[in-house]
Amino acid sequence: LLSLWYLPVALSEPGPGFPQFLSMGSLDGIPFQRRRSQRGLVEPHLPGMAAGAEPGYWDGQSRNSKRHRHGATRELQMLQERHSQSGAQGGEPGLGELPSPGLHTLQEVSGCDLLSQGNIHRSNRLSSNRREFLSFQLGFRGSVVADSAAQVTKRRWEHDEIEAEELTNHLGHTCLGCLRKCVRYGREALECK
Repeated sequence: LLSLWYLPVALSEPGPGFPQFLSMGSLDGIPFQRRRSQRGLVEPHLPGMAAGAEPGYWDGQSRNSKRHRHGATRELQMLQERHSQSGAQGGEPGLGELPSPGLHTLQEVSGCDLLSQGNIHRSNRLSSNRREFLSFQLGFRGSVVADSAAQVTKRRWEHDEIEAEELTNHLGHTCLGCLRKCVRYGREALECK
């Protein structure tokens, strides 16, 4: 089993020691890259990863992460706007709704597993305040939504062909290619695992 998962997190209110956006890449459960919004660069987290990478690899990862940061921040703002327009206060919120003003998070888990028989598992899950509300698994028809707020996000993603294409391309092609590259770049670090 080999796995590659990206775990970006956006915060509505950054604070000391807590950036507005951070992202971690995990290879076989071992963090291998990270990005904190203060620096704006994706950096290798495993010894040997930087030296083994092809020229431009880390710059490309930084560009992708910057684009992802903008998308995650925008998604979090839209969830907050939906919450304020609905006038919801207190109580048990829907999974995609934000319960009140203050600190809120948007987390994504996106990646792929190369299983022992050569099968590939790929998925993308989106959560708000630790509650999953939208899930997409390549090979199944469409996304699974948890509530009405997630329906709005799902419809927007389906309407925005670029968003849908990027997600399908990432899960269908890019993720497995990146997994193979990362294993090659970090083989020594993984063997110490």
